[in-house]
Amino acid sequence: MVYKIDLANGTEEWSTSIDTAKVTDIAIGESGDLYAATLNAVYRVDQNGTTVWSDTIKEGRSIAVNDDRVMVGQSGYLARYDTSGTVQFNRTIPGTAASMDTGTGHLWIGNTSGYVVERDFTDGSLLTETQKSSDRVPDIDSYEGDLYIVTRDDGNVEKLDSDDGSTLNTYATGESVRELGAGSAGVYTGELVDPSAGDKRVEHLSLSLGDATSRSLDGNAVGISPNGNGLIGTRSGTVEEVDSTLATQQSFSLSSGAITDVSDPYTDTALYATDDVSGYVTTTDNRPVDNATVQVTGVDFAALNGTIEEKRDQARQYESLASTPAPSAWRGPEGLDAGQGDKAVSDLLGASRTSGEYVAVHTPQSWDIPDPTVVTAPIAGDTGYRLRDPNLGFNSDNGPYGGAAKAPADTTLILSVWDGDGGNALNFADPADSDLPGATTEGDIVIEQLGPGGGDNILDRKTVETDKSIGGSLAAREHKFAEVTLSAGFYRVYPEGTPESSYIVAVGEPESIVRGWADNLKTQSGALTTQAETLQNLQQNGTFDVIRTTTDSEGYYAVETSQTVNRTAIIAYKIPSGMGVDPKNATRADIREYYESQDLKDALAVESVYIATAPNSVEPPANNTNITVRELTADPFVGINRSQNMTQQLAEYFWDQSFSELSGLTQERLENMPISDLEDLYNETYQQAEDSEEIINEAEEDLNGGGGYSSDPSDYDAEELKERIRSLQSTVEEQQETIESSSEVAERTNETISAAFQFGRDLDEEDIRIEAVYSNGTVRPVSDEYISLDSATIGPGTTVEVTDYPTPAGDTATVTFRSSVLDNGETGSERITVRNPSFTGELPKLENVALSTLSPGPSETVSVRARGGNGFGNLEDVTITGPDGSTPAATVSGDEASFETAGEGRHSVTLTYSNRGGQNFTETIDINALPSDINTPATVRAEQGLNGPYAVSGSDLSGGEVQTELGNSRVTVVGQVSGNEDPPTTIHSHVDTLDTPAQGEITTRLVRGPEESSVRQRTTVITHLNDLGEDSHVYRRVDGDLQPITEDGNRYGSVSHENGTSVTTYSTDSGEATVRYVADPGFIEDARWTYETTVEGLPNIPFLLIDTPADPAVDATASMATGAAQAAGV
Repeated sequence: MVYKIDLANGTEEWSTSIDTAKVTDIAIGESGDLYAATLNAVYRVDQNGTTVWSDTIKEGRSIAVNDDRVMVGQSGYLARYDTSGTVQFNRTIPGTAASMDTGTGHLWIGNTSGYVVERDFTDGSLLTETQKSSDRVPDIDSYEGDLYIVTRDDGNVEKLDSDDGSTLNTYATGESVRELGAGSAGVYTGELVDPSAGDKRVEHLSLSLGDATSRSLDGNAVGISPNGNGLIGTRSGTVEEVDSTLATQQSFSLSSGAITDVSDPYTDTALYATDDVSGYVTTTDNRPVDNATVQVTGVDFAALNGTIEEKRDQARQYESLASTPAPSAWRGPEGLDAGQGDKAVSDLLGASRTSGEYVAVHTPQSWDIPDPTVVTAPIAGDTGYRLRDPNLGFNSDNGPYGGAAKAPADTTLILSVWDGDGGNALNFADPADSDLPGATTEGDIVIEQLGPGGGDNILDRKTVETDKSIGGSLAAREHKFAEVTLSAGFYRVYPEGTPESSYIVAVGEPESIVRGWADNLKTQSGALTTQAETLQNLQQNGTFDVIRTTTDSEGYYAVETSQTVNRTAIIAYKIPSGMGVDPKNATRADIREYYESQDLKDALAVESVYIATAPNSVEPPANNTNITVRELTADPFVGINRSQNMTQQLAEYFWDQSFSELSGLTQERLENMPISDLEDLYNETYQQAEDSEEIINEAEEDLNGGGGYSSDPSDYDAEELKERIRSLQSTVEEQQETIESSSEVAERTNETISAAFQFGRDLDEEDIRIEAVYSNGTVRPVSDEYISLDSATIGPGTTVEVTDYPTPAGDTATVTFRSSVLDNGETGSERITVRNPSFTGELPKLENVALSTLSPGPSETVSVRARGGNGFGNLEDVTITGPDGSTPAATVSGDEASFETAGEGRHSVTLTYSNRGGQNFTETIDINALPSDINTPATVRAEQGLNGPYAVSGSDLSGGEVQTELGNSRVTVVGQVSGNEDPPTTIHSHVDTLDTPAQGEITTRLVRGPEESSVRQRTTVITHLNDLGEDSHVYRRVDGDLQPITEDGNRYGSVSHENGTSVTTYSTDSGEATVRYVADPGFIEDARWTYETTVEGLPNIPFLLIDTPADPAVDATASMATGAAQAAGV
């Protein structure tokens, strides 16, 4: 809001709201027009209050005018406008121009780094630059050719020579100076002082900076009246005119908001001037978080004693005491030499330990075994997992955890008990006992979850038994262990009965995730933790002032603090929508209570929570105080068992998740079909499937209301047809193909195109469906008039030809013919892409579509980023089709876009991208919005594009890639993490979206950064395939060796046929895993399987050497499609 005031009588001539954002600075041009900078834009307003022009800017902070030409200081650069609002230049500058003045003819800038900078107003070039302070120069003014500045925390007022910026006079206020005005009556300053003495004061100085006079007055803004008096704007919305003695000449009230700037004869207050602290809440991948709770905890300086600096020190101490997440004994990384509390690490686990039992915490990688939650069955003749080459000592990169080393959260940890007196001189021969003092033993282990602060802050306690084992053969003795999964936080571990050997283990990044105001946090016994009690006391005695608000749709928040609050800590969290609590009143205690009360039988019933990674501490007023939140499965202080159960439930859900049903008919196409087309499509789909009783029965189970399938499509309305089409097609898509096939281009002309498909099965017309997919996104069924069948002359087989199909007009670059066959319950498919002869442009290669999540919640913001290879231009547009046919808006900026899901169910994401010549192409990806917003694992999904396969990646991955060979019989899936991120402990690799043959190999690789360097860790890899059937064979392949993965699970992994087929195994230490599958094994393959499983069942005897036959090449029939792309001209 901007006000024009008649200073003769103090009346308001007019007021106008020029922006929803805060007005940060104003100035007057020679025309008498007003120029204003806000956090969003720059404005010129005429003397009647009408906006003449405006221009969008980024974080406008200061403004200066010379002859109605305006200079705007923004975050990192200057912009100059002419009188009509045309930008004359933008110039990058260091820091931010906190204040500007042009009274000497040149542009003088006081910046946020403490420099006074002189620039030419004409072109912005640098003339002089002088550092006056280590902190900002918040205000600068001139009078009769002399320059005056103030330095905020140094508390100085300086008079400068306008020729070179040198200091002529200095006056030390002893306080923090925020505002300045210079005129004929002298210099006026607004200063932050002891809040108990009035919060702020105003001082008057002569023009030579002498004869100081001060008065307790809230000098939030300072200007100069026409007669040279000071105009003082306050936070309470009043303006006072004071003379050189600081006596009030007149006073008038404008607003309930704070006056942020005063300029003769104008004053201004922002629409949100009372918003002392404001900013945005975003996720770690920069998505805005709407409806998040923002809690601002302010320290009221009026409740403190001492000087201003002493009060600041007290405020920082209280803030640290109330927000530090760690137990008092935890010393963090700097405590590496001193250990935890009064215990040195070397006394707990190191070489100086002489006696007693202790607990060691490692990952499965440290023991060089797969994750026990992935591989479960012991080997015949062994007591557990084979012991290979463990690395358990302090020279290991990942263990033992404790001391300064942090264990990973939400993944399997191996806990073992060691006897410092155990073992003997032969310990060095055992690959495990030789790594740490003593030898492993067995027993129960106590795990205590610790709250912040000192004293007995035990939130939860759990005892686990070392009931699993490693080794136990002639090669190594048996080592017992327990497995646990812990959420981020601090834990104390020790063997039961020997708490004197306990120490603290930090799990995850607790300093970031747990940090915050843990109000009402209670111990296992029901008492408040020491930190929660401290928080309660500080609020009750008035030291802490707690304010909560919520963010808007853009993630923006703003709060007003008390005038005596001069330091605040801001945290944010987004509560699950099912909590039934007003977010404005929600506390972290409410979140914990929600998770403790939930029924965990359904993995999707419990939403994830977003919690700030660390509090932001600022001194108000402080705009642009942004907060980052991280998505977690549950609140970090939830009990050990409940947290582990939630993690396991979600893991099991995603183990059995299939994307195969999303790779067929898109939501966009289905929702836009007229009823006649739906009936035709239903007819084709039903006739193709009706001779397979198994397919029909399985599809009926997916129908929500039952009712079965009729041969007459007119029995159903549009929604019933959609449901039945979707159910039939997804059931067929989930089947692993066993009918061999190949394809080739028969002919291309400017008028028609033809293609041929070969299937190793005798087929009739009802077994076959063919679609034509155009590069512009159009999908059309190929009618029977273009399709012909020809049976093989020798043996079973059918050639299906598409003949004289009309070449699309316009700029359609390619047509892809997709054929699918279903015969007696067995499936097959082929596709061939034919280039339009009249298209002369370049076919772009789409490589990766990175989504923030592939399984969002019902109203979650999803970010989309496209990356291409040869010929790729730009992402041009993104459109969304929701579950009910709605079209949620998508925002596109560069090669990124974002949209919000429109409820639970299937969404089509249609991307339009260009080649380097500006010609457009279209791909559509379907995703399924879940009933709730949950924390999803790292996932890569393979899709077939118009110019080859591409990867759809999401959740903890920055990108991905898919490579295929030999008709998709060899597929490589790459998941990419950014250079500074920890790699995920689990990655899901979905190739159930591709048409894969009856046998093949899938390699999944986790890499770091665009250079794709190897990730040096063992990773759980879950490969999702179409339903291979229970008679199929699956192997883990390492260096040419085949390691069988049996139906009931073994040390190489496990197989599930719950929803398609998912194979869970683990990578090599370079982050790569290869799975070989055979869907329909013959006699030779059965013999191989019997041999391999027999060898694996033998005891682990190092002297027993059995050679494994070399892996045969992928079946030659899988390569029938080789060369088809060249024939197609693609």
